[in-house]
Amino acid sequence: MPSDAPHAARSAHTLTALLTEEHTLLTHLDAAFRAQIDAVKARRHDALDDATIRITELVQVLRGKQVARATVTADLAEGVGLDAAMGLPALIEAVRRHDAAEAQALRQARHAVKDQAKQTEARGEQAEFMIQYAVNLGQEMMAMARGEQAEGRVYNAHGRAGYVQTPSSIVNHAA
Repeated sequence: MPSDAPHAARSAHTLTALLTEEHTLLTHLDAAFRAQIDAVKARRHDALDDATIRITELVQVLRGKQVARATVTADLAEGVGLDAAMGLPALIEAVRRHDAAEAQALRQARHAVKDQAKQTEARGEQAEFMIQYAVNLGQEMMAMARGEQAEGRVYNAHGRAGYVQTPSSIVNHAA
């Protein structure tokens, strides 16, 4: 490694370790999103609260790891004599020229993080949709129960959502 080989080697090793930790955190975050989904399905608000708290904690730790990763990436770039803005693939290539095994470990860790981040993001979007849908459905049902002009979703033959308004109450106020 041209500029500072020992420094670059340490940085590459540290970056690999940070990426591995980030992968683990993303895996736990994915599990927490699954726990949210399961809690909604089981109608367990206590489990939903627990999963949401866990997600918040994991996101905070993950952000810290990402800041550390940016710092170590800049150190690695300096060590191999490149600009950090060139991106991790260019840095990995520079590491490969001098330590193929470390470059391979770094490449694998990077791909594992990218793959897990994609999966975790999809699971998070699924949880968000499910929770938002449940909230909207609950609001619509309560509006209908109070006899308010509620908009309900209906789907046409093309699968597109539309709305229908209903003025009738489902609660018998005469009783």
